Amino acid sequence: MEKEMRELITPLSEHLSKQLSVAVERQPRFQISLFWIEVTIVKLLAELAVQLTVGLIGLVVGLGYRGSRMACPQCGGRMTFQRYAGRPILSGLGWLRYERAYYYCPVCKVGSAPLDEVLQVGEREVSPRLQRVMGFLSGYPSLAVVENAIWESYEVSVRDDPIRRVAEEMGQEARRWEERQRQPVEADPEMIQPRPGAPKTWILEIDGKTVGFQDGHWSEVTVGVIDELDDRVQVSEGRPELVNRELVARRCDWLAFAHHCWVALRRAGVRPGDGLVALADGAGALEQIFAVVAPPAPRRRDFYHVAERI
Repeated sequence: MEKEMRELITPLSEHLSKQLSVAVERQPRFQISLFWIEVTIVKLLAELAVQLTVGLIGLVVGLGYRGSRMACPQCGGRMTFQRYAGRPILSGLGWLRYERAYYYCPVCKVGSAPLDEVLQVGEREVSPRLQRVMGFLSGYPSLAVVENAIWESYEVSVRDDPIRRVAEEMGQEARRWEERQRQPVEADPEMIQPRPGAPKTWILEIDGKTVGFQDGHWSEVTVGVIDELDDRVQVSEGRPELVNRELVARRCDWLAFAHHCWVALRRAGVRPGDGLVALADGAGALEQIFAVVAPPAPRRRDFYHVAERI
C-alpha cells in the first residue's frame, strides 16, 4: 500500500510545487505579506487535498462495483449495473467529484450507488465533515452568519438552503436519538431503583428562551441542564467548574417538558435517594415542572436573575 500511496502523492506534490512557484513569481515582492502567504498556501493545499481525497477513495474503497447485478435493498429483486456516474460533494476543502457504480431497479424504479453508502454521504450534497460544522454553527447564529463563517473559515461558498436542510435534518436525527434513549430509560426498572452506596447531589437548572423563527414569529423554548455537583474541576483558585452536563430543550408546554426532563434526569444518572437542587428564576411554569420531576428539591434562584433585580 505504501508504494500505491507514493504513486498517488508524488505527482500531486510536484503539481503543488509548480503552482506555488507560479503564485510567488506572479506576486509583486512588496505585496507578499504573511496574510498572502497563509491564504495562498491554504488554497493550494485545499486543491491538493481535494485531489488526494478523490484519489484515496478510488485507491482504498474503489468504485463500488458489485457485479452486473445486485439485490435491491427495497424489494429484494435484481438491480442492474447501468454506468459509472460522478457524485459531486461540497466539502470543507471545496467541491470534489468521485466516480462510482450506479445500479437501477426496474421494479422499484429507484437507483442505488453502493459506494455512497460505504462513504456514508447519504442524499446530501455536503460532506459529513462540513455537515457537522454547519449543524454546530446553525445551532447558535443565523443562517446568514453561518454562511459567512464558513466562507471566512474555509473560503467555501455555500447557500443558506443547504445549511437550513442540514440543520433541520440534524434536528430530526437528534429527536430520533433522544427517542431511542427514552425507551430503555422508561423500560429499565433499575433506572428508578435507589443507588447502592452514598447518594449523589445533582443540580437541575431550567430556564426559558424566546427564539425567533424564519416566518417572523417568536416562541418560547424551555431548556434544562443537569449537573452532578461533585463532578467538577478547579479552573482557577476559588472557581470550580462543573464538567458533565445533560441537556434537554423543547418547544412545548410545561407538562410535556416535565416528561422529557424526567427522562433526562434518569439518563444523566439521577436515582431515588440522590439529592437534587432546583435552580430557576421562580417563574410559575418552571415551578410546575419542578413540582412534577423533583417535588422535594430545595428551590434556589440563579445568580443572573437575582442580579437583574438588585
